[in-house]
Amino acid sequence: MLRLPGRRFPGLFVQGDTLSALRDLLDAAADSGDGADVLAEARSTVYEWLHCYEDALDKHGITLPYAKPADNRGEDG
Repeated sequence: MLRLPGRRFPGLFVQGDTLSALRDLLDAAADSGDGADVLAEARSTVYEWLHCYEDALDKHGITLPYAKPADNRGEDG
C-alpha cells in the first residue's frame, strides 16, 4: 500500500504481471460460453486484495473510503 500525494486514502500496489494475470482471467471468462469458474477465480483475487487493504487500513486507524456490502459474498473463494 502507498499513499500518493494529493490523495486522502492509500492505494494498493499491484505488480504488472499480477494485473496481467487478472486481465487474462477476465478475458477467458468473457471468451468462454460458461465463464463462471474463471469469474469466481478473478473475484476471489479481488476479494483477497480488498481483505489485505481493509486490514492494513484498520491497523493504521484509517476509515474505509467505501461502505462494505451487507453480505459476505466471495469471502469463501
